[in-house]
Amino acid sequence: MIIENPKRRPPFMTILGEPGLGKTTLACMFPNAIIIRVEDGIEAVPEAFKPKLMPMVETSQELEQQIRWVFANRESHGCKTLILDSVTRLETMFEREIVANDPNRPLSINQACGGFGAGPKALGATHAKFRKLLGYLNEKGDMAVIVIAHSSTETVEPPDGDNYTRHTLRLGKHSMAPWVDDVDLVGYVQLQRYVKGAREGTKNTAEKAGKAFSDGTRELVTEPRAGNVSKSRFAGMADVIELPDPNKPGAVNVLLPMIPYYVENGYVKSAEKVVDEQEVKEEPVPVQEPEPVATVSDEMDDEPAL
Repeated sequence: MIIENPKRRPPFMTILGEPGLGKTTLACMFPNAIIIRVEDGIEAVPEAFKPKLMPMVETSQELEQQIRWVFANRESHGCKTLILDSVTRLETMFEREIVANDPNRPLSINQACGGFGAGPKALGATHAKFRKLLGYLNEKGDMAVIVIAHSSTETVEPPDGDNYTRHTLRLGKHSMAPWVDDVDLVGYVQLQRYVKGAREGTKNTAEKAGKAFSDGTRELVTEPRAGNVSKSRFAGMADVIELPDPNKPGAVNVLLPMIPYYVENGYVKSAEKVVDEQEVKEEPVPVQEPEPVATVSDEMDDEPAL
């Protein structure tokens, strides 16, 4: 048995949300990003945060080759963040390959691998394989990994309460675990909403619900909630983080100061360091001595001698 001190590694994160909310842009704001594209979603990314691009992925073999290439050439390309966009599209690609490679020619993933739920389990095993491959790159290659996922709603049926609906990854139930259970952060991107016109005590469903408005401000939910899948392993990270507009000059990634790896490796300054530096720079203001008040004897001493 080998006992060693813990080593801080780069984060492994999953970012989910509805289309068009800036998930890919947020991922591209992390340092020195390179993106593996299963779908092409970088058109809206501002020029200041454009990542390096890998060719579009069409098969799982191409995906594996690109991940291995990024790991093997990490010294030459100098990238520190690998983005996978998106696992939702990967689900479709994996499903198509499993069905096509089944000699029984099934009509759907539910009939693949002999049926009885074996197809979805094989789909989940494929996701787990690539999660393990990305985990090796994360730990041995010293690179952050950010996985993009689209969201959908599902009905949760708790055994001790009423059913409710929540936002989750648009994946099968066997495919979600690798991207939710074994990651450092699951962040849910949403618009800040303001509900107006809601009425209590009415039977009219439309009046009871009211109307939702938004000014376009986006926020990242990192705390576990009943309404969406989210979590964070970073102590001290805010539960809800308002995201800056990436198109405005001077926009920065507000998540970096909340992740210890980036603080300890000099990407950002911690709050403690900033306070210490301010205390060092604040030099005491010298106290000015009051000018001596001239007395009668002093004035006499200054008179020329007779």
